[in-house]
Amino acid sequence: MRYRFSGLSQERIASLVEISNKASLNWDKAFIRVMEAYDKPLHDWWHSHQSLTSTELSPHVKMELDECQKALHILCYTKERACPVCDAPPKYVKKGKDRRITDYVCSGCGTSYNNLTGTPFTFLHRIDAWPKFLELMVNGYHDTTLQEHFDFDKSRTELWRRAFMKFLKQDWPVLAHWAVWMWSRRRVTPTSL
Repeated sequence: MRYRFSGLSQERIASLVEISNKASLNWDKAFIRVMEAYDKPLHDWWHSHQSLTSTELSPHVKMELDECQKALHILCYTKERACPVCDAPPKYVKKGKDRRITDYVCSGCGTSYNNLTGTPFTFLHRIDAWPKFLELMVNGYHDTTLQEHFDFDKSRTELWRRAFMKFLKQDWPVLAHWAVWMWSRRRVTPTSL
């Protein structure tokens, strides 16, 4: 029971107690039946948080996701950003190739930069798709589903996933953990958008 409450996967528990995955699943079913019989509130909580059929975000994670998306929007569309090298204000501003990203030239050191310089998103395009990609990734959707939804190839999907996970791990560790956890839950249940 200690392993189940700690959140370990079925496969990991089977490995730790040196039993087969099938035996681990049978133990888990018995564990859930006993929990339901002896502690109904705990069973209800457990089912809502561990059930493979429930893939909704918790209220806390929804709030974190909203805050993260606002921060991402601010990062992309800030009107004036100080130089990442010397922290001086920009000398002049010009619109970038993307037309949504502003390019700057530093008044102190002459460095060219934009709002995404020094972030995991430096070379990612299609900014308009970022909020939806982040939402689907936090909800645990797999790369194949993301490829179909955004019409990406495998390498682009992997690049975006790595960039977003790096961003989440730096500033939003709860969302990074949730994304990995939801991904591990969805890998055993087929889902679609």
